[in-house]
Amino acid sequence: MIDHALDLSSAVPPVLEAAGLPTGGAIVREEDGIGNHVYRVGDDYIVRIGTGSDGKEFAKSCAVMRAVEGQVKTQRLYYDDASCRDFEYPVMVCEYVHGKPLKAIWHDISNTQKRNCLHQLLEELHCLHETEWRRIEVFDSTGNWEAEREQQLQAVLGKARDDATIDQVLVDHFEAFWNENHHMLRTSSAPVLVHSDANVSNVIFTRDLRLQALIDFDDCEIAPVETEYWNVTFELLDEKNPPSLNEIKAWLRGYYEFEDPNALVRLKLDEVYWNLFCMVEDLSWRSKRTSRAEAQTDYQEIFVKDSLQDWYPRS
Repeated sequence: MIDHALDLSSAVPPVLEAAGLPTGGAIVREEDGIGNHVYRVGDDYIVRIGTGSDGKEFAKSCAVMRAVEGQVKTQRLYYDDASCRDFEYPVMVCEYVHGKPLKAIWHDISNTQKRNCLHQLLEELHCLHETEWRRIEVFDSTGNWEAEREQQLQAVLGKARDDATIDQVLVDHFEAFWNENHHMLRTSSAPVLVHSDANVSNVIFTRDLRLQALIDFDDCEIAPVETEYWNVTFELLDEKNPPSLNEIKAWLRGYYEFEDPNALVRLKLDEVYWNLFCMVEDLSWRSKRTSRAEAQTDYQEIFVKDSLQDWYPRS
């Protein structure tokens, strides 16, 4: 977790100077920074200082922003430095986009307006998915997604096994499901560049509900496109007074169809990996204790009660 009491406003002018940008604007701390410190400079710039786990992803995030410029509506990137040679933390300077995160207005708009906003977001995600990710140097153009996910799973599983504070019975359950079903990864679609955090906090809209920018590419990865739509669905269902699952399915129609029964097993495999990942990794937005409690809940809901059956037709 980052130290929210830490004031890094004095670091902003040197970063702007390194970027060759004016340093005289009023500096205001943005409250939305969870995994990093975020400062707005006047109405022109956003300076992100990677004090938390997000900072480790700045190089990737900036590489993606440069690659999608002109293809996806996002902030203009002015400067980035993840080397920590000149600054204590990784830094980046982006355009300040006028508008509000969709989350700020989500509960005040009608379902029709929500659907229209979501469709604008889905259009931008579609553009992102069409990006030729192999030309982005931070990604391995020769990699095999299925093999990489297997390696990632084994890495977090090993960490979980080495940590005596983790409920090993829960780990046993996750490992057993993975071992029995991981061959189903072969039925996934070809991997694409996915945002992986396309929630209502990471898209900026104008007052008249026009999408201005998709932001925060820190969690981008190469994965089957279905993982993007799973994430969008989970995020919408987690909102206060959420739309129904059937409404979300209708909103996603034309982008993702919940028709493949095999996808239910792949979704559960995805949940196994991410639960184990969150249980063992240091996250800026959530403590390990909270992650482990949520993993217990997820196991009961998703694997014991089979709560995701309604996502897909029964085979």
